[in-house]
Amino acid sequence: MFLKYRIDNMVKGIFTKIALAAILIYLIQLNLRPYNPPTNIQAIPGTPKFPIMRLTEKIQTKLIIVKNQKVAYQNTLINKRLFELENLVESNALGEIENAGSRYMTQIQSSKNPKETLSNNTIERLEVLRNKYEYDSAYWLILQQCVDVTKAYLN
Repeated sequence: MFLKYRIDNMVKGIFTKIALAAILIYLIQLNLRPYNPPTNIQAIPGTPKFPIMRLTEKIQTKLIIVKNQKVAYQNTLINKRLFELENLVESNALGEIENAGSRYMTQIQSSKNPKETLSNNTIERLEVLRNKYEYDSAYWLILQQCVDVTKAYLN
């Protein structure tokens, strides 16, 4: 009985090591390929896939070693955060707008070179979103902060 238990644990340990090695090899190969940003956003805040997508983004940010690829990926994330804001405002998901605005500003601040992504068009898009809310309302102020952070990094 004891021998069977030890063999079972040994087999589980071997399979675990093989699985971890396969994951490590995959991640190394992923890091060696040039980064191609996704063209579609599959998860928006409030959906069940969103926390998984965010975790994947955080892991991928840590795993990308090549500087140019990291900058490209961070710029893609800025565009994703802006897209999320636009979707939330359009769908009137008021409960998520504050968090999305905060994620957008944090992404800009943590990016190595946000000027590559940001433009006056970005500011105009944010101003259109902001103007959908009453002046000095909480949502107007959040979006105004996004405009201000974007302007600060453009100048």
